[in-house]
Amino acid sequence: MAAAYVHPPVVPDPAPAARLRDYLARARDRGQHFDDAWQFAVCFATRGLEGKERTSWADAFAATRGGWSDGYERQGLGDIATLMEAP
Repeated sequence: MAAAYVHPPVVPDPAPAARLRDYLARARDRGQHFDDAWQFAVCFATRGLEGKERTSWADAFAATRGGWSDGYERQGLGDIATLMEAP
């Protein structure tokens, strides 16, 4: 009996995440507060996407909003430095 062919997983295009990152970096450089920049950044990042792909990316961004906010405020670096100093 022949083995069933298994399709490789579909890897999403990382471009929306890169667009979100770039938009947020520019907003931070302009001194804009994260909460003010977030909604526009997500719209910018998901532009041109349709249907399930757009919804999937918007959901992923919503689920990781805290991490994006920490990065925006550069909150994560202190935690990493502390962990690296631990014995």
